[in-house]
Amino acid sequence: MKKILICFSLLSCTSKKYDVVWYTGNINKCIQNLEVMENWVRNDYDNGDIEKYCANNYLLVIENTKLSLKLLEMKKDGTKVEK
Repeated sequence: MKKILICFSLLSCTSKKYDVVWYTGNINKCIQNLEVMENWVRNDYDNGDIEKYCANNYLLVIENTKLSLKLLEMKKDGTKVEK
């Protein structure tokens, strides 16, 4: 009986998928996705769904990520990036 329970519990643990993250190697598509997310955050703030401090935190992370991706794209294209 113990063997059956152990096997069943192991199978149930390995078959569950809670989060799936899809990504692309296309940097421009990632930047577009971030811009859509930025619009969602702005709309949520305008609708009163999230507080100002929370919206600012999200927007700061989105903006920094967009800038990092743009720098990466520039390096990939061979454009000289100055610090």
